Amino acid sequence: AWVGIEAALGSRDVVLRAFDPSPELVRIATDNARAAGVRDFEARTGFGEDPPYPGPGDAPFDLTICSGVVSFAPDLERWLDGLVRTVRPGGDLVIGDIHPHSRGFKRRRAAKPLLPVRELNAHTREAVRAGLERRGFRHVRSGAYQLTWPVPELMHLNEQRLGGALTYPLLWLNQAASRIDRAFGSPLQDQCDSWVMHLTRG
Repeated sequence: AWVGIEAALGSRDVVLRAFDPSPELVRIATDNARAAGVRDFEARTGFGEDPPYPGPGDAPFDLTICSGVVSFAPDLERWLDGLVRTVRPGGDLVIGDIHPHSRGFKRRRAAKPLLPVRELNAHTREAVRAGLERRGFRHVRSGAYQLTWPVPELMHLNEQRLGGALTYPLLWLNQAASRIDRAFGSPLQDQCDSWVMHLTRG
């Protein structure tokens, strides 16, 4: 829900709804939204395959933001069906997740026999885009972020030995790389650990 809270801070009178399988995370998100000053916020417990929003009699949303959830879905097709129900016709969807074919993930798979299930279950943005286009969405633009090298290594050094001195330079480096990627039609996808897409529902 933190992505939604960040997005809500840039808008006035926004209605923000969120859900998560964990009741504890729902509680934390509620506390965070209140602390951030988001006035109209509600969160429920639920799963992407059968989202608790919109409820009976409610309209789907103008904008749905889904960040870092695709790789947790045990059944991508069912999960996409649930996601589609949250977006009104003509509405927008911003969706992002980890990129399983990035240089960094390939290097990690070659070095470690055991990996987090999420990495093994990740989907490419092309696969997710194709699934959403079959469901009537139109692709607007794609992008990549979180440089796969050397940012993770430098971030580790930054946190362990440099006391956070490189935090902002590394953030600016990532932001600059994302802007360049977006400006040229996203040629840097494999150099980044995550992808993001903007689509509209027909």
